[in-house]
Amino acid sequence: MRKRWFLLVLLIPLCLFGCEMPSSTPTEEEVLPYQLERPKLVLVGEELKWEPVAYASYYRVYVNEELASAGSATSFSLSKLINDEFIIKVQAISSNEAIKNSEFASIKYESYPDKGHYQILMINDTHGSYIDDDTPGLARVSAIINEVDQGNLIKIANGDIFQGSYVSNVLQGAPLIEALNAMDFDCFVIGNHDFDWGLDVVYQYCDGDPSNGEANFPFLGANIIDKTTGKRVEWLDPYTVVEVGSSKIGIIGLIGYELESSILSTRVENYDFVYPMTIVRECAKELRTDLGCDQVIVSIHDYDEALNNSLASLSGIYAIDGIFCGHTHQQISTTLKRSDNKTIPVVQNRDKNQGVVVVDYDLENPSFVVRQYNPFDYQPDYEIVSLEKKYQATINEGNRVLGNTSYLSKSVLGHYATDLMADRYDADMAIINTGGIRAYISNGEMTIADVFEVLPFDNQVITLSMKGSLIKQLYRDNSDYLYFNTSFNINSISNDGYYDVAVIDYVFFSPFYDEFDGLEFYNTTEVLRDLLVDYLDELY
Repeated sequence: MRKRWFLLVLLIPLCLFGCEMPSSTPTEEEVLPYQLERPKLVLVGEELKWEPVAYASYYRVYVNEELASAGSATSFSLSKLINDEFIIKVQAISSNEAIKNSEFASIKYESYPDKGHYQILMINDTHGSYIDDDTPGLARVSAIINEVDQGNLIKIANGDIFQGSYVSNVLQGAPLIEALNAMDFDCFVIGNHDFDWGLDVVYQYCDGDPSNGEANFPFLGANIIDKTTGKRVEWLDPYTVVEVGSSKIGIIGLIGYELESSILSTRVENYDFVYPMTIVRECAKELRTDLGCDQVIVSIHDYDEALNNSLASLSGIYAIDGIFCGHTHQQISTTLKRSDNKTIPVVQNRDKNQGVVVVDYDLENPSFVVRQYNPFDYQPDYEIVSLEKKYQATINEGNRVLGNTSYLSKSVLGHYATDLMADRYDADMAIINTGGIRAYISNGEMTIADVFEVLPFDNQVITLSMKGSLIKQLYRDNSDYLYFNTSFNINSISNDGYYDVAVIDYVFFSPFYDEFDGLEFYNTTEVLRDLLVDYLDELY
């Protein structure tokens, strides 16, 4: 026993000093190699590893002939290499000019998702929620994507993504396009508020001109018809096909039937949103029979139970395998039975990134699982946070403090807006619709960005003279849906008198308020939101 311990004691210093790896900086006494040894590569799960190469200063890693990394690490993560075959090469590099770099070590890596399994992640009604505020920013949505993506994730933006925050409104959606590109979204379904700046603003993101920003995904609107041609808007696609492994998934994009009334009429007067059943049948048939899709999904910016039931009733080559909804800002996870007795999911998120839904489909054993995520449970993804810095100056503009306030309800803000209109235009009556006030303001510091949340739409103020009888009719039929200035008293209105009125353009041109039809008017071109910013800045 003593001899064994004695030998061990002798071996320890030999291992400590005699087996030491050569330094990457050779001494004068060392004999230098003519060329570095080739790295010996080993695959360990989703990581490529190699032993340190003597005298190597660092290593270059190439994926399919493109430089992927350069550094001293002796490993390379393969987790982001998905749904393809890859040739990975590693070269040891010497900073000593007397030593040649190694030859390339090469390995083939194949990574394909489960061919019978795919997921769909949907966001809807983001309304410009780009950065963290009272609601989560897109960096937290990206963190969810990073967690659930197994190389089989399809990502849908289901309408009303841009309109609603200071940074997005001022830059007309450009920051959100960049973020959706970074998150590799597969399609964008047009919603009603994507018309708020004019549909041509969205078109600039797919017009082939990189100077104004380009989306890396198609825009869908199968039932949006251009009245001048009687056909679908030329640059909108009816559907897209996403390949996941050996499977093909068709996604049909729709806007809600008759949602034109939710848009300033002058922005939508050249378009029709037609009832989509015939279009869905045609698209589903084409996707299944001509394009070989294994499943067909409908993504519709609306939640209409009657229409959903009709979609679910389709069968055979017209069948739908899931309905992804938007517009009503409700968290919904339910199911419907098809005529073949198969169950399909019907889902929707709340607005402003307050929820993210993922539906997990298994094609081999036909079934699905719905999972709901709260982005505030996730730390922001650094890649998306780094994109935000590009727009920091604009974000800072929106963060300018107007004053400190107690809680301001939607009703209080609605009357602030109408009071300032009545005062500014010397009007007897000032009107905005209750739906135009989209948010309240919390206790504490009030910023310009907060006011953009309250009045996200670029509604302009119109003035006119209006007969008392029409004012009474308007009040009688619609007072539950309108805010009036606090000094307005319907009982003081005479049928035969004429009164000065200030009203926002959405109400004036809306088909819901036909009392304005045919009346002469003057468009001040002043945006109510800008006026409210100045009003609150002075008031507080």
